[in-house]
Amino acid sequence: MKLLRKSTRRVVVVAALVCATASTAVAQTYQVNDLPTPEGGDSVARGLNNAGNVAGRSGTTFSTQTRAFVSRAIRPFEILGVLPQGDYSAAFGINDFEQVVGGSNTATALQAFIWESALGMQTLGALPGDNGSQAFAINNRGQVVGYSSGPQGIRAFIWSRIRGMEPLGTLAGGRSSTAMAVSDPGYVVGRSDSSSGARAFLWSANGGMVNLGALPGDSESQAMAVNDAPTVVGFSGNGAQSRAFVWTPTTGMAALPSLPGGDVARALGVNSQGQVVGFSTAADHAYRAVLWGADGKIRDLNTAISPSASALLVEAQAINNRGQILVYGFRLPINPDLHENPGRMFILTPM
Repeated sequence: MKLLRKSTRRVVVVAALVCATASTAVAQTYQVNDLPTPEGGDSVARGLNNAGNVAGRSGTTFSTQTRAFVSRAIRPFEILGVLPQGDYSAAFGINDFEQVVGGSNTATALQAFIWESALGMQTLGALPGDNGSQAFAINNRGQVVGYSSGPQGIRAFIWSRIRGMEPLGTLAGGRSSTAMAVSDPGYVVGRSDSSSGARAFLWSANGGMVNLGALPGDSESQAMAVNDAPTVVGFSGNGAQSRAFVWTPTTGMAALPSLPGGDVARALGVNSQGQVVGFSTAADHAYRAVLWGADGKIRDLNTAISPSASALLVEAQAINNRGQILVYGFRLPINPDLHENPGRMFILTPM
């Protein structure tokens, strides 16, 4: 149940163009700002902190020379470089202290890194016996989560400067796991193999790894984000079809609605107010960035911006506690030659 490739989404976003531009009567509820990117380049980001700073990766379209970046008010676009002997890096998480985490290759393997403005990029290493790793998120306590890989497979980890890198284990009957997000209290979520298939998990220092199950009739699930409550969001499905879910300790796992006619929806981010973001297909099979309110109702974010923004919003990656949303999409108009439409990131700020 891997995320669909960006090139696949480019084929279907054109079908959304008519719907996105037809909503001219919708009130303007979000201001749209796009992040700077290299000329002719493509950018993707999923890290967003409460100040609106962003971490991601950018590179020339169809090039392997991809670099991690951080975008801040004081410096709109800063390339973070690579680890020694590397030629690739990508950032995935950023906390409120502007510490950034991600992965960079070296002469031998991909390595998880932490970046700070005063110290630069530093490797986090790997679990004993492994040679590779990748970091996906960092909380405000400086705890980092991701996976470590080697002959023993892929194993979720949590890292801190005091304790170093520690394995989180797997669910019963599983051999591999990946941690995707960590909240400030130290709740970790991700995906683990189990005796009943791949399952979303919630891990805590006191409770260990807990199987969150899957939606009725589904064979697998994955958790993508967690807040301090903890409220967990992600997706559950069978093969190509998937449904977004929200999980809480009191209600368990519940499905979030898709757009009318849609058969794919995934929740990717959640804030302290319980607002959830992600994407959904609609009847035309096009991908649209969406917001689920705390009441669970879904909204196509393309109907929440002014047509003058000239943006097609495809996938909402994260939402912060101020309600700002980090969205992947395209500038309008769409070029008929899809290769001439580099993806870019937008910040939506409530008006």
